Amino acid sequence: LASEMVVKDQFASLQDKHFVYVQLAEIYKESGFIKEYIDLTSTIYSVGRQLELISSHVHDEFNHIAIAYYNMKDYESAKQFFRKSIQTLKTENRPFALASIYNNLGLAYSMERKRDSASFYFNKAIEKLDIADAKKEGFVKNSYNDHFKNIIKSNIAYLAIYDEKYDKAITAIKREAETAINVNEVLTEA
Repeated sequence: LASEMVVKDQFASLQDKHFVYVQLAEIYKESGFIKEYIDLTSTIYSVGRQLELISSHVHDEFNHIAIAYYNMKDYESAKQFFRKSIQTLKTENRPFALASIYNNLGLAYSMERKRDSASFYFNKAIEKLDIADAKKEGFVKNSYNDHFKNIIKSNIAYLAIYDEKYDKAITAIKREAETAINVNEVLTEA
C-alpha cells in the first residue's frame, strides 16, 4: 500500500506523505541506499516546509545530505553541503546549531587529514559555543554547551594521533566522557 502511494504520489494528506517518506528514507539509509536517501531528503524537507514543521529548516536538509555524503566517504560533497547549511544558518540566531555544522565540517577535513582546515573549523565551532544557549536551542540544560566543547576539543586532540601523540587525545576523550555522563549521553564520537 505504501509503495503504491509513493509510485503514484497519491497520499490522503501532506502529513501522510511526510510520514511515509520519512520512514522510507530511514529504510534507505539503514539498507545502505544512500543516494536514494539523499534524493528523498529534498522531498521530505519540501513537504515539511509546506507543513511548517520546525524540523524542516533548510539547513537541516543540507546537513542531513552532507552527513549522508560523509558516511559514503565523499568528503568533498559533504563539505559542500555543510557549507550550504552554514550559509542558511547565518541568517538565524542559532549559534549552537552553527557550532554543530562547523564541527561536522571540521570532521570532514579531518578525515582527509587536512589538519589545519579541520582545526580552523573546530575552533570556529568552539567560538560559536561561547555565545550559544543550548537550552534555548532545544537541549534540556545548558551544561550541554560544556559537553559539546569537550567533544570538539577531543576532535582537535585526535588530530595529534596522526603524529603518534596519543596522550593529548586520551586526556581529551576522558574529559568528554565525563561530561557525557553529566548530560546523560551514552555514546561519544571522536
